[in-house]
Amino acid sequence: MNITKEIKGRNLNIDMLRVICSMAIVVMNYHIGYKR
Repeated sequence: MNITKEIKGRNLNIDMLRVICSMAIVVMNYHIGYKR
């Protein structure tokens, strides 16, 4: 039980990191395009 919970928690953290990274990339691209 504990092992499955830890794996799910890690997967959720990875998904959150992916979302944050994708959002950061979009924001950076937006700022770069806006400055140009």
